[in-house]
This record gives sequence, structure tokens and C-alpha cells, in this order.
Amino acid sequence: MGLPGNVVYGNRWDGELLPQAPTVVLFSNDKKESYFGFEAEKRYAKLTENNRNENWRYFQRFKMDLHRQKKLTRTTTVNDAQGREMPAVEVFTTAIRHLKNHFLEQAQKRVELKENEVRWVITVPAIWNDDAKQFMIEAAKMAGIKEDQISLAYEPEAAAIFCKQSRLAKLKHEGKDATIQPFPPGFKFLILDLGGGTVDITAHEVQKDGTLQTLTEPSGGKWGGTLVDDGFIEIFEGLFGKEVMKSLKTDPKKADYKRELDAEIEIKKKTVVVESNNTTDDDFISIKLPFALTEETKSPQFQSALEGQTFNGKVIQKGDKVQIHNSIVISAFDRAVSYGFDPTIISTRISSYSYGITSSVPFNSQLHPEVSRVKRSDGSYRCDDVFKLFVKKGCKVIPGHTTASHEFNPSPSTREHQKIEVYKSDKDEPPLLINECQKVGNLRINLPYSDFTGTTVTVNMKFGGTQMIVTAVVKGPSGIESVEASFDWL
Repeated sequence: MGLPGNVVYGNRWDGELLPQAPTVVLFSNDKKESYFGFEAEKRYAKLTENNRNENWRYFQRFKMDLHRQKKLTRTTTVNDAQGREMPAVEVFTTAIRHLKNHFLEQAQKRVELKENEVRWVITVPAIWNDDAKQFMIEAAKMAGIKEDQISLAYEPEAAAIFCKQSRLAKLKHEGKDATIQPFPPGFKFLILDLGGGTVDITAHEVQKDGTLQTLTEPSGGKWGGTLVDDGFIEIFEGLFGKEVMKSLKTDPKKADYKRELDAEIEIKKKTVVVESNNTTDDDFISIKLPFALTEETKSPQFQSALEGQTFNGKVIQKGDKVQIHNSIVISAFDRAVSYGFDPTIISTRISSYSYGITSSVPFNSQLHPEVSRVKRSDGSYRCDDVFKLFVKKGCKVIPGHTTASHEFNPSPSTREHQKIEVYKSDKDEPPLLINECQKVGNLRINLPYSDFTGTTVTVNMKFGGTQMIVTAVVKGPSGIESVEASFDWL
């Protein structure tokens, strides 16, 4: 199981042709029952057909909620199909648990495999923040996976590794025919990872030792396939009104209609072509409306929208179908606009942010603003809100090797549980003070005693991996010893 050639795939789903299950979870109202993927879709479809879906909780496309949140916490909620809230960690935990159990069932049919022999690798978008990555780790732990068996991998880097190891480069040597080979040392390439929720863009170069160096910080955004769906919904809101579309989503009795519309959009969005100013039949997308929206075509709102400047001549109703010109669809889009086997294959990354902590330094009138001057009991003046930089945005970080250290005297007010605030900045030049940064979490250190006389703590941080790693050593009257330390991004 340790070699890529011996991979066991768990992407077979009973009675399904597609290898990738949809990211949907269905709960009974009391949460005693839960279903994932194709089974969740089928059960919810049956429930809505029989008007029995009111006491069920259906969640879909919830992964991007982690990226949409400005600050993610353990109490963050996500909404089900009817707009009702549930703790996000419960939804993610359930999805991961179903995936874990499904893989183990599939694998154990073909090989002798114990759960403690599995290294679980969870892929995440490269543009995700640290709090979202920690959230995924905690959800995996709640799903029954031990933390020392969990790794995170950036999705575009996993794709880059696949591309690098596959025969994708067409190379021609003098006097020989061109051949398809794996990427050679010095070869540079771009990865555009077009997912359901996000688009990640990364650039890599193959090194002499076969590892990959990241050439620039990851870029991208929440421009995945679900954004295309949102573009269609925006068009329907313009035609039928926002309240009509909202009721289609939140009214349990209309859930089946919403499901029909989603399925129709999923099929038809693949037929969008390059924008054209012509109005031939080939330039229109025909969408079959569910009954609830077919009835709304008789409303003054819909008739007025057809005659308005936006849709006039570009949206045509024919019975229970509307034909929408490609230009309308595209303009809506414009507005919306092998790692688990060898993590060391990514040799260098580029930091997307500047990271540091809050620190106190002697006040310098030529450097620090007067409002930040604080007088100490000994008569000295300090500046307490200085951003102490550990890693600068745009700099190369080598996983496991790029480090930073910080030494401090523990505060008696917090006794054994010491805390240091961690900040980041997306500015090219790191700011001087933390009030220009964003607080992203805390560095927590648990000390073995509360008498801090003559005690110092040294914190060592490693950057460049998909997760930051921290260790700490305390030096006191009883000697030197390692103590528990961790980042808390939530």
C-alpha cells in the first residue's frame, strides 16, 4: 500500500457510472440517520416527490462556505436546502465519515487492510486560509481519524504531481522523432485547477532532484462550477423576481421543482458557447422549466422582464421552456466573476501572506506613532503593538526548513496557559503595527508550572507546509524541557 503502483481506488459507487460522488449530505431531523453522495440525492428526491422532505435536512455545495466566511470558527453554521442552520463541523464530519467508511469497505474487499495502516490525505484549495484548513483537520478527527494519520494536500499541487509524473510533455531531440515523456528537470508549467467551488492557479518548475518548486504564490478565487449555477439563478431572478426564486429554495413543497431546475442547469451549462451577437437558434440555450416556474410565466413580472432592455429578443418563451441567448448567460458569469505517498515532492512554495505576531519593543519616536507609546512602571516607554515579522509575502518557503523563533518571558496573568496572537497581512510590504493586519489565530503554549521566576519560553515555527508546525521549549530553574504548543486558527 505504500507505493503508487499499489493504489486501491475507492471511487466505485453501487449502481453508479460516475466515479465522483456529489458533495451532498442528508440528515433526518433528529440527526440519527445520515446519507452521503448519490444515496443522499436519491433519497431526498424520493422524499420531495412524496412531500415528506420537511423533516429532513439536505446540504449541498457546502465546501465553499469555508472560503466565504471572513472568519471561520467552531460555531460557524451552514444552511440546508430550506435555509435552516446547522453547525458546519457536523456537516463536514458526517461527509468525511461516510467517505472514510466507503473507502475502507471498498479496499477491504481486495486487500487485507487495517484502519491504522491508512494515511488519510485530504485535499484543499490552495487559496484556503489557515482557519479553514484547521477546520478540516478537526472535522476529520471527529469523523474517527487520528490526527497523526491525517495530511492536507493542496489540490493544484496534487494535480501538478500527477502531471509531472505522467507522460504529458512532447519533447523532440535533434535527429529523433518527438516523444511523449514525463516533465524533465527545468520544465516549467502552469496548473489551472477548475473545481466545483474554486479555481486555483499555480506555477511550478521541475528541479534536478525531481521535486517541484513553486514559482509564485497561488492565485485564484471562488470561480468554480457553482458560480456558473449562480449565474443562471441570477438570470431567473431577473425574469421571475427574487422572491419567487427564494420560495423555490426555502418552501419544502417546492423542493422537487428546485431539484428539477438544478438538474436542468447542470446539463445545459455545458452547452454555453462563445458570445455571439447573432440570434440564430444555435446561439440559444433551451431550459425546461419546472411546473412552479411555468406557472410564473403568466405573471406581469415575467412578461415585463421579457420586454425590458436586458432580455428583449434574447429570452424567448416556448411553452414550458425558455430559450436564453448565450450573451445573457456569459454576461451573468462575468458579473459573478500523489502527495499522500511523498509530501516532499513539493520542495518550495511561495508564501501568500506575511505572517507574524504582536510584540513589544522600546519606543522610537522616529519610527513609532505617538499614540502607540506606553509608559512602563520602571519609567521606560514601549510600543506594544508592533508586527514582528516571521515570513514575508512573496518569499520562498521550504517545507520543514523555513523556520522562525521567538523568545519571551511568560505572563503571570495567564499562568500555565500562555497565548500569543498571530497576524497576517496581504500587503507587499509588511506593516509596522498590527492594527494594519488581520488577526488569524493564537499560538498556545501549555507550561508545566506557574512559577515563572527566571523562566523563558522559546517558540520555533516551521513554514511552507500545508499546515504550520510549532514547537516550544521552556527554560527555568528546573532546567530545559519541551512543552506542548499548537496553533489555533478557529
